[in-house]
Amino acid sequence: MQIFYIIATVVLTIGSAAGANDTVQIAVERDSRKIMHDGFLMEWSPATASVWGRDTSRRYDAVATPEGLAGYLNVRLSSECSEEALVFIADGTRPVSLALTPELQVTEAALKVDRSSLEQDSTCTIEWLFPWPEGYNATAEPFSLTIADRCGDAELLPVLHFVYRYRNKKSGQTGGLIGRVVLIGALGALYLMVQAKIRNQSRKKESPHQSA
Repeated sequence: MQIFYIIATVVLTIGSAAGANDTVQIAVERDSRKIMHDGFLMEWSPATASVWGRDTSRRYDAVATPEGLAGYLNVRLSSECSEEALVFIADGTRPVSLALTPELQVTEAALKVDRSSLEQDSTCTIEWLFPWPEGYNATAEPFSLTIADRCGDAELLPVLHFVYRYRNKKSGQTGGLIGRVVLIGALGALYLMVQAKIRNQSRKKESPHQSA
């Protein structure tokens, strides 16, 4: 897996030398259901998306699925660059490039494109799914994906660097369950104390007064 870190480092170093934008570090902390067989994940929420660059119409999001790291990019084709391309560098796979031309010819299995808004405002949505590498141990190793929007040797947008680290949710869920059990037990004990006090008061009221 080291070779892919080296390739990503070289690409980013070349971009920096050419005056590239900053790299955005993104920790992927959401897990999602198994993907749909007919088109990756189709229900992305605007509430969880982040803006890519200064144009608020350009957005991205990412989640971890049982199959691999998935996400989407909303990009606008540049009228100033005839060589614009997205470059994806994921652990365990060779670099993948997609030329951002009006034709948007997709030949990579890891990518799917929605062209529905291309003619309207020159934007498109690109979904990606990069499988976990063979033999990947999510509990021990982080998984990274770097995405750059390039025009020749320069980046048009900040480079996105996604990192997914496995988090054991069972421990957190167990702690929450124990807390709920303790709370329920405390409320139950309080209820029994109140009931006992009410019964004692009722017995005192019902007992006859002894005359002198």
